[in-house]
Amino acid sequence: MKWTGWVVAAIGVGWPLPALADDPVEMLPPVTLSAPSPAEPPKTDAPKAADSLTEPKEKTDAKPTVALRGRFEADALMPFQSRANQLAVGDFENATGFRRARLGAQGRLGEAFHWVTELDFADGNVQLTDVYGGLGGLPVPGEVRVGHFLEPFSLEVQISSNHFPFMEASPAAAFDPAWNWGVALFAHTPDETATFAAGVFRPGSDRVGRSFTQGAELAYTARATWLPYHDGADDPVSLVHVGGAASFRSVPGDVVSFQPEPRSSLLETGDAPLPPFIQGTTIAARHLQLYNLEAAATIGPAWVMAEWRAAAIDQIDAPVVVFSGWYVSAGYFLTGEHRRYDRAMGIFDGVKVLAPVYRADDKEGEVACGIGAWELVARIAYLDLTDPDLPPSDTGMPSGGELVQITLGVNWYLTDFARLMLNYTHFRTRPSVGRWTDGDLIGARFAVFW
Repeated sequence: MKWTGWVVAAIGVGWPLPALADDPVEMLPPVTLSAPSPAEPPKTDAPKAADSLTEPKEKTDAKPTVALRGRFEADALMPFQSRANQLAVGDFENATGFRRARLGAQGRLGEAFHWVTELDFADGNVQLTDVYGGLGGLPVPGEVRVGHFLEPFSLEVQISSNHFPFMEASPAAAFDPAWNWGVALFAHTPDETATFAAGVFRPGSDRVGRSFTQGAELAYTARATWLPYHDGADDPVSLVHVGGAASFRSVPGDVVSFQPEPRSSLLETGDAPLPPFIQGTTIAARHLQLYNLEAAATIGPAWVMAEWRAAAIDQIDAPVVVFSGWYVSAGYFLTGEHRRYDRAMGIFDGVKVLAPVYRADDKEGEVACGIGAWELVARIAYLDLTDPDLPPSDTGMPSGGELVQITLGVNWYLTDFARLMLNYTHFRTRPSVGRWTDGDLIGARFAVFW
């Protein structure tokens, strides 16, 4: 090689060295001389995994979420009683006030855990309603619920008062266990055509969730539902629902009472008691069994719902006493809506109003102010608290009684979250020994929930 060739080679090798020393940021990664394999995926600029000891890990869990929830139901009631009914159960006055005034919160922690806390202030005192946590991610679709919540029993009481078509549940709801402390599994099939719920509860909770007993009194409650027919939609317009429930319970204090305590806090207090127009009874017993059969169907804007309930009370040193009750109810939406159905829980849900009276966000092609949704409802119900083996009352007279109730109503849904309700109820009641007495009750409600 001539000397000129050596000079060019020396310049080509030596020239980059001072440049790299002056600007080290411009250093390039080494070049791979061999071509990548055709099966090798293209390289990306993925970040390097953090060292658990020196670098903070990226947070992968979702942040907890919190949302307010609540409802208020303002009622006006006008009872009209015959003189005989006033003498039998007392004279009830006209009343105006809050049936429910609840405030609470709910939220999630990740994808599998959610929680609910809700209190009722309607009658001036705090009442515990739903205070529980639910854990999903189970081998079957559903969740395990722990806390203070409604026991899974019956159809109508499981429906939220926000969506229930009448101002009050039927008289047979006197047999429902209502809220208690417990742990329960709520599950459904993958196609959501069947549900199953079962739990162990501590019966006899008071209004703030306390239960005091000498022994370990427990209640075992289960409910199952099935959709033998539905139109295949997530929100079916047409369906047939059947189900049943049972509860085997210890009796706190060895005393079980079916007394005329209020279904409405304006006439009395409580959320699953008897109507105030029937004489109740108190029985000494150690165990109680509750049974329920339910059926419902929807065809477009029409719906029908029916249930039968029974209570078998194991008296102390006396034969078993059996009470029963039933109802049949129906409704029709004049404006074309339908009653929505929660397939994962096996209960009816709210109503999607097609033309709300008030629309917060005017959308193109939608009317800003509509007529709302109009629904007509009717129900006939019967409750039998008589039995030849009942113990006498404190006065020595036979206790218990019968009740027949017919309710007609109209619901005006202003939006998905507000409605006006008007109910007219005619009732006939008879004590175990005596004649039938009757009366009427007119009720109106303005309800808002969020």
